[in-house]
Amino acid sequence: MLDVAFRPIQVSKPGDKVEGMLKSGAPQELVEVAATALSVDADAVVISNSDWFPFVTEFDELNMLLADCEVLKRQCEIFVRGHDIPWSFDYMVWNEPWTTFYQMAEHRTFQDGVAFLEHCHKKAVDDETREAARMLVHNRLPNLCFTRDRLLFYDVQQAAAKRASWERQEFLFEAAYYLNFYYMFIFGGFDHLALVVNGALKLGVPPKQVGATYDSFLKPLAARAPEIYALFTAADCLEFQERIGALRHFAAHRGSIMPGKIYEKLDPEPTPMELDAEIAKQGLDDVLRLVPRGPIQDAFRETLRHKVRLRMSKQIAEGVVFLEIRGKGYFIKPMIDIEWNFDRYHEFLVKVLNACKARI
Repeated sequence: MLDVAFRPIQVSKPGDKVEGMLKSGAPQELVEVAATALSVDADAVVISNSDWFPFVTEFDELNMLLADCEVLKRQCEIFVRGHDIPWSFDYMVWNEPWTTFYQMAEHRTFQDGVAFLEHCHKKAVDDETREAARMLVHNRLPNLCFTRDRLLFYDVQQAAAKRASWERQEFLFEAAYYLNFYYMFIFGGFDHLALVVNGALKLGVPPKQVGATYDSFLKPLAARAPEIYALFTAADCLEFQERIGALRHFAAHRGSIMPGKIYEKLDPEPTPMELDAEIAKQGLDDVLRLVPRGPIQDAFRETLRHKVRLRMSKQIAEGVVFLEIRGKGYFIKPMIDIEWNFDRYHEFLVKVLNACKARI
């Protein structure tokens, strides 16, 4: 259930979790609202007082959303779509399949792509190019919308898990599953778009030599349509492709993206004997009695030692992924960038399609 706290509500006295808000300058009334929202395990607090919105960060730290009604509507859409119910406030129908849902529910997202398809039909663009464009607009883009919404859904679930202090269900597996596909869809979308441009402008580059960053595609594009070439080679576009590409390449070839936690190294490191003593103190060694002595039991013990070591360590970050670009390492929090990544790609897609449309 998506729980929401509306004002006016019966306020509760502040507790330990919200006392820090007073130090940040939050009004006493807002602190009491936060306390009440926590007491009912609300996912969101809906307010109309715009003076309170600067305290959205404090609510983030409580794993709650501080929002107005428009944001709440979007959160409701995310929630029901996460439970496989294709539903939208703007397009309120029931029993609509995912196949056609997004094209109707998010008209503005698709309007430029659909206009491009209609223009290609009127100008008798070749069938192969029109099919590539159709798959871009009616397959890849809805796939991106669906994956985006699933990730936003699990972001809501992760916040609820943190509020409840769950230890065994953090929705990491589910979020990671969709993250891996998300980066592949976005990165592949640049090459897919390049393929459409190649055909629509009759650049004559063999399909296997077409790629958004390939010289074999960019050189004839620069000669034929310099304004579209400028879009593909803009610094911000190349930086975005490089970042998404690094994540996509890792997911496709070297591993699986799984957001994790970062802990501060213990100084001094506890000895195996100290860890075993802590394991016994916490009653975690019961499982070892069920496992025969030997390599299997040793492996179980090492796992328990690792868990105890983490509990003794200070957590300094969570939900992070290591990203390496040009030999330099970075840590990012991918669940924060979900909508930003989608908007960046969609903005690029629209600019290129409209520029290409003007050339046909």
